[in-house]
Amino acid sequence: MPKSIFFDGANWWMVGYSTGKIYKYDLNWTYTGFFYDLSSIDSRIEDIFWDGINWWVVGEENNKIFKFTSNWVYTGISYYVGTQDNYPNGIFWDGINWWMVGYTDNVYKYNSDWNYTGIFYDLTLGDLYPKDIFLVGMNWWILRSVPSNGRIYKYWAFYNISKNYFGNGYMYMQTNTTELISLKSVDYGIYYTLSSGDYFEVDFQTNSDSEINLYLLKDGFIQKTLILWQSGNTNFNRHIAKISVDEDVEFDQLKISGLLVDTDYVKIFDIKTYKYTITGDYVNFLVGAKSTHRVYLTPDTYNLRIIEGGLEVINENIIIGSTDYFYVYTPSESTGGQIPGYPLIFLVLFSLIGIIFIIHKNVQDK
Repeated sequence: MPKSIFFDGANWWMVGYSTGKIYKYDLNWTYTGFFYDLSSIDSRIEDIFWDGINWWVVGEENNKIFKFTSNWVYTGISYYVGTQDNYPNGIFWDGINWWMVGYTDNVYKYNSDWNYTGIFYDLTLGDLYPKDIFLVGMNWWILRSVPSNGRIYKYWAFYNISKNYFGNGYMYMQTNTTELISLKSVDYGIYYTLSSGDYFEVDFQTNSDSEINLYLLKDGFIQKTLILWQSGNTNFNRHIAKISVDEDVEFDQLKISGLLVDTDYVKIFDIKTYKYTITGDYVNFLVGAKSTHRVYLTPDTYNLRIIEGGLEVINENIIIGSTDYFYVYTPSESTGGQIPGYPLIFLVLFSLIGIIFIIHKNVQDK
C-alpha cells in the first residue's frame, strides 16, 4: 500500500509501505526500475516533497524531516519536529513557510529553516488524524487517514501572504490575488554602463507562467526592459537565466516585475552582470593608440598572447582569481613610458599603441 506520492514536473515518485524505499515512475506511471532505499535514515517514511532544489522526507520513526539532494543523497541535515507532533505525516512548502500535519488535529507552521513559528491551526474536526496537506490556489486540502474515514477536507487559506521579503540570501515576492507586483533594488548611487552584447545572469525560481520582466532604471526612469521569464514557460525549478542587452544602456537601479495571479511567487537568489562575454572561450581584440579595452573574466586559468607589429611578444599562462587583477604591458615603441594600470574586476589591459591581445581559456589546466 503506497504511503505517499509526489510529481516533480517530470516523474512520479511513490513512497512504499514500511519499506523505506522511494520508487520512480514516468509520466504515465510506468515503473522506471529505479528506487532509492532510505531505510538506513528512517524505516518509516511517511511523505516526500520536492522544493525545486532538494527532496524533503518525513521520517515517523525519528520524528524528523530529512533533507536530500536531487539525486536522493542524504545531506546529513535533519530537523526534529516531535515537539509539535510525535507522528509527523505530511509536509508542504508554500514558497515562504513549511507546513506539517500529524496525528494531532493541528497544522503546524515553520519557517524556511524548519524553526517552529509557534503558530498552529486547529482543524476542529475531532479525531481527524490528518495524513497529508496540500495548497491549491486559496485552498488547503487535508487528507484524512483511512482509520478515520479516508476523506479529503477543503479549507480556506486564511493566513496572510507576504508581498515582499528580503533576507536569508534571497529576495522574494508573492501575491494572494491577481496584481502587478514588483521587487526593486536599492539606488546604487552611481551609473553602471552596459554595452550591446553584455548580459545579466539571474539565479531565480518561480511558479508563475506569466511574463516577468527585468527593468533597468536611471534616476527613477525605465531605460531598458528585458524579459526574464517568457509567458507560458513551464520550468518551475530553480535555474539561471542569461539575458543580454542589444544596445548601450546606463542604469543605477534594477526592478523585477510581473502580473502574478493567486499564490504566484518569484524568488531571486542572485543577479550578476558581465561586461564581456567570451564566446567559445576565447576573444581577440585590437587596442589602438591611447585607447583601452576591458575584459571581464570568471576565475580560471587563461593563456595570454600579445602580438605587436605582427610578432608574438608575450605567450604565457595567467591565473585569474577572485580578487582584482591587472596586467601591465610596456610596448617597445611606447611614447608615454610606463603604461598606467588600474585594477578592475578580473582583468584590465592598457596600451598606448596598436597591439593585438589574444586571451584563450587554458582548458587543459582545468
